[in-house]
Amino acid sequence: MYSKQHVVTVRRQNATTAVDCDSESALAEDLNRLREKEELCDAVVECDGSAFPVHSLVLSARSDVFAALFANWMKEEAGSNRIVVEDVDALAMSRFLR
Repeated sequence: MYSKQHVVTVRRQNATTAVDCDSESALAEDLNRLREKEELCDAVVECDGSAFPVHSLVLSARSDVFAALFANWMKEEAGSNRIVVEDVDALAMSRFLR
């Protein structure tokens, strides 16, 4: 049986990092932090004159609409990494991505 908090210790080149494996909110925060730093982003969502670097896998897992868009994008838009959303303002998209 597991305790309420699960922490994995990762050791690499004499560095030790504790990773909280139990908290869904911690995972969401970590993924958002990566997106905000534009690390490992593989696509850009553009809307209302703003561009948002995103992780297509995360958006696809959270939204059937984005899953369909990215699946179609992978087939038809090879070489392009941008999806333009015309019916959403930048503030709403920013909030959605958090």
